[in-house]
Amino acid sequence: MTTDSGHAAGKDEKLKETQNRSLIQCSLNGQSITLDSGMSIGDLAKKFGYTGKEFAVAVNTEFVPRSHYSSRYVEQGDLVDILAPVSGG
Repeated sequence: MTTDSGHAAGKDEKLKETQNRSLIQCSLNGQSITLDSGMSIGDLAKKFGYTGKEFAVAVNTEFVPRSHYSSRYVEQGDLVDILAPVSGG
């Protein structure tokens, strides 16, 4: 049996989680976006559908080595460019 107080407590917990999140503004491929703080370059790439090894990342015009994708975090105001090859002719 579920009580209203149990349901309200669940809502309160979700509200606390949302309030404790810190958001940042940055640019991804020239578009302004808002992200949760603490997001790595790897997490960002995955969130926007870049998977596998067919892309490169630059932050503030400096390329980030693939080995640093999980340890380089997006910061407020960063300019992130994700570059993927385009096929065609």
